[in-house]
Amino acid sequence: MDMRPKAQQNVTPAFNGHEYIRSLRQAVDPGLLHQKNTLAGWISLIADDRGLGPKEVAGVTGIDRELAAAILGGTVMAVPLSVLDGALRKLENRAR
Repeated sequence: MDMRPKAQQNVTPAFNGHEYIRSLRQAVDPGLLHQKNTLAGWISLIADDRGLGPKEVAGVTGIDRELAAAILGGTVMAVPLSVLDGALRKLENRAR
């Protein structure tokens, strides 16, 4: 019997495992990667214009802080397009 205390996790996933696997399958599509980079570029531009860092972008968009840092850093290959689109829409105050 395992007597170790169970660790509590305070993690909110940005997307589930199925979306992550699907995004990796689509990663070889250069058109999709271009779209993701374009959306991430706009998110970074708006964040820079407003003086927002990853913590503030995460708060405004409702995504995880590490994911916001990855997006601002341009690491978007495994990020679903819907997450990037939703984040940009929230930064622009547009409805889904």
